[in-house]
Order: sequence, then structure tokens, then C-alpha cells
Amino acid sequence: MEVDAGELVVIDEKNTFISTTPTGEKLLTHTKDGSLLREWSFEWKAPEDATPVTFKISVIAANGDGSFNGDAYAHKEITIKPTEKPKPTPIVTTKVVTGEKTVTVLTTAPAGTVTERNPALAITVAIVLFIVAATGYLVLTRKK
Repeated sequence: MEVDAGELVVIDEKNTFISTTPTGEKLLTHTKDGSLLREWSFEWKAPEDATPVTFKISVIAANGDGSFNGDAYAHKEITIKPTEKPKPTPIVTTKVVTGEKTVTVLTTAPAGTVTERNPALAITVAIVLFIVAATGYLVLTRKK
């Protein structure tokens, strides 16, 4: 797995790690223990700015006999373009009324707080990962 914006984050160190290619690209891949699995978990931290993001996903279905016979490879690139720029941190206005006195309190969200989510982006990423996983499964289980 490679992404050209944001950051891939390892959450399962036993089964995945970040590898750096000779040209400096960061790739999320499986460990030796992880090579025995059919799925892996990781996180992706989105970039701060609203920039298009390309996910590059490569899979290999190997039969474990040490040769290339019966093995299959697939690669998919998906670019997701944001539909709108991030909105500024909202300010919440609260009016407190006690007797004859009214006090207005302005509150801003603290730094680092997620105030808005992009469900369309999350759904698109989930669909892409499902398609890649399903394709890998079908390649592994196909009959000759």
C-alpha cells in the first residue's frame, strides 16, 4: 500500500511495517508473520490541505511452492479528489441568562479537535479496500 498524500500508520506491528524504497517512497507491507494472513489493518492520516490523494494498492496471490507458477499479481491506483476545502474551526456562541443579566460566551474548538468529517471520502476508501481484498481472495481461490 502506498499513498501520495497524508501518512500510512502502522497499528499492528506484528503483521505490518513501513518499508522505504531506494527512491524514498514509504510503503506499508506485511511482516513475515503477516504473510500468513489474508487481511491487514492500518490507519491513514489525511493531509492537512484539501489535495487529491492517490492510493496505490498491490497484491500477490502466491501458492507457496517457491516458483512463479500458479501465482498472480494485481495493482490498482485510485485517486480521490476532495469536493470542498476544509472549513475553519467553528465558534460556538452561548447566551447565559440569569435574572436580568445576559452573558455571551464564545468558545472555539481546541487545536487538533476533529470538527468535521468527510463521509464520502471514508466510504470511497472503504470500497476501494474491499474491492482489492475481494480481488485478492478471488485470485487465491480460483480453480485452474
